[in-house]
Amino acid sequence: AAERNMTFYEILNDIVLRLQRETGLGWRLTRDLHVLDYHHGNRSPKADPYAKGVVDGLTLETSLEAVAKLYYATIQAIAYGTRDIIETINRHGHRIRRIYATGGGTKNPLWLQEHADITESEIRLPKEPEAVLLGTAILAAVAAKAYPDIPTAMRAMCHTGDIIRPRPETFDFHRAKFAIYREMYEEHLRRRQRMAPFMGRQVKRP
Repeated sequence: AAERNMTFYEILNDIVLRLQRETGLGWRLTRDLHVLDYHHGNRSPKADPYAKGVVDGLTLETSLEAVAKLYYATIQAIAYGTRDIIETINRHGHRIRRIYATGGGTKNPLWLQEHADITESEIRLPKEPEAVLLGTAILAAVAAKAYPDIPTAMRAMCHTGDIIRPRPETFDFHRAKFAIYREMYEEHLRRRQRMAPFMGRQVKRP
């Protein structure tokens, strides 16, 4: 990566895009590879600190292409987790239609497009890439009496930049994989419950 003046993520993204073209599968590249990304437990919406990660579809291949495919499936898994959170919130009376994204993930176009496709929501990025610093500037502007309050300062200083729109042609594929994603957690729970007598003090979910 250093020799090519690229990040690891940029190299993996390039490999994923090449595999999509060469196989003709596009976003269906992970049709036989599924990831449950609960490697450090799950905070939302399961609130299960004892959950573990699961990968279904591993082979013994160790090539960069295999690593890139697993990387791609993991990005999708994280986005399925985001969809799970959104659907849980919406079931409780809210209606989330778009996502406003900041932080390091916004520098990864593959990450952004997968999240848009999987959540079936447009993603809006701030025009100012350093959004955290912009937040600091907003607070400073209010403290300096340049604006009467934070909402007024936000309206004046915050502007939408790029918008990533979901691709409807991906929806059926991701709905099928999202169902598998949720099933993987339920299967993981059943295995934990079966082994609960041997797990010491680890709490098992009902």
